Amino acid sequence: MTDQLNLQVNVGKNLLSEKDTELQGMEQMLYLTETEKAVLHQILMNEVAALKEGSEELKLIIREKDRRGELLEIENCNLAKALQLAEDELKTVKSMMDQLNFQVVASKNLMSEKDTELQG
Repeated sequence: MTDQLNLQVNVGKNLLSEKDTELQGMEQMLYLTETEKAVLHQILMNEVAALKEGSEELKLIIREKDRRGELLEIENCNLAKALQLAEDELKTVKSMMDQLNFQVVASKNLMSEKDTELQG
């Protein structure tokens, strides 16, 4: 019976040794996984930093485009004012031409009357 107990104890020790080896292998796998996690974390942090930098560059580009847009709005406003002034000037010139045409017609009528008087 003692031999049988010794055999069972030895079998138990062997099983424990195998399980211990398995656990050590799992611990090693976990360690590698932690290392991989650390590497991946660093890669992600680098990507986040690159994205933040890109985001800042995009913000600068957007600000520049907004500034250009504001300048274009000012320029468009100035052009609209200049166009309005030109239209007003054109109306004034047209009015003056209408007055001149009226005076020409009136002068022609007077000349026609004078011609009629001179002929009569």
